[in-house]
Amino acid sequence: MYWTPIQGDKLPPALAVVVFDHAVNAGPPKATRLLQAALGASVDGVMGRQTLAAARLAGNEGVLRFCAERMAHYAGLAQRRPANRRFLRGWRIRAFRALRAAARHMEAS
Repeated sequence: MYWTPIQGDKLPPALAVVVFDHAVNAGPPKATRLLQAALGASVDGVMGRQTLAAARLAGNEGVLRFCAERMAHYAGLAQRRPANRRFLRGWRIRAFRALRAAARHMEAS
């Protein structure tokens, strides 16, 4: 339900970890759109060749940009709908844990 739509096996391992975690949390199309925005690719919610190529070129910076976009997304959800503020801390913890797991796969630069 989550790994195949984001084509996790075709993403760099560290990026696959954080995109997969967000796909489980928000759905594969939203995770894909967030990735596309972070990479500067066309945002259409479809994990296609352009997005995969941009992901491969982005390296560790792509992981960090995705995580920054993810945090901004969560902050925006809490700002637009005050009832979501109660979830913000948990969303942030989840995102940081995913980044920590992804760090195990990040190449030293």
